[in-house]
Amino acid sequence: MTRIQGPFLMLAFLIVGLLLALLISRRLVRYATTISPLEASRRVAVSEAAQARLRFSFVQLLALLVGTYKVGAWIWSFSLSGMVSLSEDAGEIWISLVAVIRMLDRSLDFVGIPFFVYGVVTLIASRRSWVSALLSTVTLFIGGKLRSLSLKHMSLKPHRISGFLLIVALMASVSLYPSIGAKSFEDKALRGAIVQIGSELHVTINPHDLVGAEQLEHGLGGQIQALRSALKDRLANLSKGEIVAVDYIFEALLPGFFFPGYGLSGVPLYLIDEPERYLKTAYFEERLGVSGKFSGIIQGLKGENVAASPPVAEFWNLGSGEPVLLGADMQKKPVLVQSGGVIGFLPGMPPRSISDRQSYVAARIDYLNYLSSTDAYLTATMDNPRIADLKVLIPRILLLVRTKENADPAAVVKTVTEALKARPLEVRELKRELKKVGGDMFIFLALENMRIYLVGGVLLALIAILAIALTNYLEDRRTLGLLRVRGASPALLFRFFASSLLSPALLGLVVGILVAGVAGFGLTNVIWDLRELKSVVHLLPTRLVISGLTVWISLGLLAVIIAIAMISSLWLFRRTARETMEEG
Repeated sequence: MTRIQGPFLMLAFLIVGLLLALLISRRLVRYATTISPLEASRRVAVSEAAQARLRFSFVQLLALLVGTYKVGAWIWSFSLSGMVSLSEDAGEIWISLVAVIRMLDRSLDFVGIPFFVYGVVTLIASRRSWVSALLSTVTLFIGGKLRSLSLKHMSLKPHRISGFLLIVALMASVSLYPSIGAKSFEDKALRGAIVQIGSELHVTINPHDLVGAEQLEHGLGGQIQALRSALKDRLANLSKGEIVAVDYIFEALLPGFFFPGYGLSGVPLYLIDEPERYLKTAYFEERLGVSGKFSGIIQGLKGENVAASPPVAEFWNLGSGEPVLLGADMQKKPVLVQSGGVIGFLPGMPPRSISDRQSYVAARIDYLNYLSSTDAYLTATMDNPRIADLKVLIPRILLLVRTKENADPAAVVKTVTEALKARPLEVRELKRELKKVGGDMFIFLALENMRIYLVGGVLLALIAILAIALTNYLEDRRTLGLLRVRGASPALLFRFFASSLLSPALLGLVVGILVAGVAGFGLTNVIWDLRELKSVVHLLPTRLVISGLTVWISLGLLAVIIAIAMISSLWLFRRTARETMEEG
């Protein structure tokens, strides 16, 4: 929301909560007035089992279908609203219908996860045959000598076991999906920063610090030969120390290549020395390739091809193998090179964006997106003979420096610049860029909101599990007292009561984790789609990341259930078996 909400919204939530409470209370009162005194005195009434039985009816099916559609739409990036379009001659009825569809589809984003969680969990919990088969397997390891008795005891009240499984699965998914979504969201943001830098250190130097001006007056091949020889000679004396590898990219400006916004000058041509070495040195992901895998497109540059950015390929309508006019050579003859593919981003190239905050205040998001959508560049290898005589200028050299894990960036930069005898024009550190990711307001607010949901979900899960477990204990006190009369030890009582709690709890926890993983993964995609400012992050696929926090929350919920079972079994021995049975 873009504005502070008034008290009327809080009042509306309060009214909705009261209405739901009254509706549930009315149903309970109606049930209490319909049962007979004999039924009320039984331990498990037939009417109770019928009333409390979980049903997977039309409402649950509708919730499952709607939730599955929204989560699937988030994961695979499709929507019903995107399938309908407005033409210039569209009528008023069609325009109104499209507006309603888009509004409805957008509204479902707010209920997609709750509907999906409720539908999946209710489907599983309502299938008693599935639950019984799974419970018998789990009880085999927990019940011990009383396994058969525990299974028979649970079969007498399947509605309670299914209800407990439902609550645990719902609460586990509610408490876990924010942690999964937050970690997956953060992982994608960090990977975007890593791909932009390309290595731990990104150093830009001036070619004039390596060779004289007269050596840069030749064609592209002559300039490359002079600069590459100087780089290899000086890097040969580089003290490795904390440096793992160094690779370089030459940036050449094409004076005769036309693109809107650049005119006939300014479109960069990035030259890679050896594609295999570049792929080993630079951080990249295969999805950076638009027309194919990124590594395949880069390796294909050895076949005297060039790769283009999406705006260039779209403007010139370039397909694989089609000729690209790069400009003129030293004899003013046209230089044509075949297109070898389209890449969305070349790791290690300098970003074309506004970097200072004051400019961000003055610039509109649509202008920043315009810069991203018109980021024109071409990529080739230095040994491509077709461009050897191309008349261009190389204004800067980009160094990709891979270092050891705990290397000092300042010391590494000093070592590299001393070996090259060149003053760096710009230095970009990966650690510094990763810190900037946390300062991004969109990323910061998204993560903070997920943490709020995480805290609320964990508290809700603990309260719900504790309430249901204590209710089951109160209902089973008479049975546990009878087992004490039969001479059951505290250990056997614990295993008996724990099997009725842990068996559905473990199943519910597994179901909740699976549902939370799907929901958290889809939530990450939809949150990134909400960001108006487009960047290289939108080219990267979302990865499902299970953090240590997710594991600890799962273990914590399981520990709470085990603790309840242990305390309940020991609490029975606080009084005699007769007193316990009289209380039950």
